[in-house]
Amino acid sequence: MQKFAILCMLSCSILFFAGCKKEKTPKLIFKFKFDPTLQRLNNFGQPAAMPSGHAGQNPDFNKMSAHYIELATGPLTPLGSGTVLYHAPETNAGGATAIDFSKAVLAGNNEMFYEVPLSEVTPGDYEYLRVSLAYQNFDVKTLSGYHYFRLQHSGRISGHGGQLCGL
Repeated sequence: MQKFAILCMLSCSILFFAGCKKEKTPKLIFKFKFDPTLQRLNNFGQPAAMPSGHAGQNPDFNKMSAHYIELATGPLTPLGSGTVLYHAPETNAGGATAIDFSKAVLAGNNEMFYEVPLSEVTPGDYEYLRVSLAYQNFDVKTLSGYHYFRLQHSGRISGHGGQLCGL
């Protein structure tokens, strides 16, 4: 009887694991890459030089989130008329429609933000990828004091939908 029970358990195990065959589905994967050596761009995605008399720095990004990801066939494709791949959860709790940050997906450098099976992406020729950022968390260095005495500080900045909050 004991041999029969062991044989049954072994048979069930083999059938169970044989039925757990993982299929590899091709996916389109979105990852954030934070590279401080990239060239500065203007609002049109063209290289932009730092204006004379201005200063800038490359912040150290920690996490980022997107509100919207869309593939567009050309520069004149109206917003929302392309293939929308991702739209973050929204809420009306405060009145107007807003991003629901309690459900936001945050990703760090080289971490996956979103993936979609290629079978769910409308086939086509896409010239542009539109990404609307929802959240940025980064460290910056600041100077305080006067020309006689300067202190260098670092601080963390988090931004939600246009609002920046120093931490």
